[in-house]
Amino acid sequence: MKKEIKKVIYLLNPAMLIMLASQTMAAANNAVPDVNLNVNSVYQLFVNAMNWVFSFAIVLAIILMIFGGISYMTAGGDETKLGTAKKRIIWGLVGAAIVIAAWGLINLIAQYLNANVVKPQ
Repeated sequence: MKKEIKKVIYLLNPAMLIMLASQTMAAANNAVPDVNLNVNSVYQLFVNAMNWVFSFAIVLAIILMIFGGISYMTAGGDETKLGTAKKRIIWGLVGAAIVIAAWGLINLIAQYLNANVVKPQ
């Protein structure tokens, strides 16, 4: 089990580096921070944070499905390994479905809130 966790961590490192690099580039583009906090900026901050969280969760679910597929291919006919690999693939799909459903719900709520926020003129 510890080897599997190490493999997942090694697989996640490139994704983390890509996310960190893109966040650093975004921060470099916005050198002067906006200190005016209003409802719209808080709303936008919330939407950006949720997009990052859901992107990370989808990447994690895809890695789990890929790891399950590799395990399935290398099982060599062993029924316990095949069962474990199938469970990984299924739970990766379930996780991706839950993340997509949650993302849709958050976007629905965010659109509703954005439509009802009084925008400055």
